[in-house]
This record gives sequence, structure tokens and C-alpha cells, in this order.
Amino acid sequence: MKQAGLFLFTVLLLSGCSIASADESAPRFTEEGKYIGSADPHTIAVSLNGEETMIQVPRDKRDDCEDLPDHTNVQVKYIKKENGTLQLEDIQQKNS
Repeated sequence: MKQAGLFLFTVLLLSGCSIASADESAPRFTEEGKYIGSADPHTIAVSLNGEETMIQVPRDKRDDCEDLPDHTNVQVKYIKKENGTLQLEDIQQKNS
């Protein structure tokens, strides 16, 4: 019984490693656009190339977004996950 528990724990631990490495190999983008505003506590809307784009915001970046006024010029760095979700890595306000 202990071996089965240890095996299950090991499988779960290793599956977590593959998820982390998938994010490391995800395509990265840096673009300038206009911060439209917060769509919900973990998603922002940014106009990139004339299109409104939704970007997921990890907990450690939420304060950076809350301080930005709506309709501010920004530079965003984000990754595109395997499932197509965009995830913010960094956002900086740009001077007009």
C-alpha cells in the first residue's frame, strides 16, 4: 500500500514538472498597445494591433495592472500557452 502511495505521489510530482517546462518553452511576445482595463481580477484587456486582446494575469503581477489608468499606452510581455491562453509576464506604462 505504501508503494502505491509513493508511486502516485511520484507521478503527480513529475507531471507538475512537465507543466512547468511547457511554460518555459511557450512562445514569448513583447508588444506595445493600449491598456483598456481589467476584465476581472485575473484578466486584463489590451488593444494590440487594433484588436482587443485578453491576457491572464498571475497573482504576482496583479498590483502592476491595478496601478495603471485605463486607456494607457503600455508595453506587454506575455507567453502563449499550449491551450492558446495568453499569460502576462510584464507590463510597463509607456510615455505617449
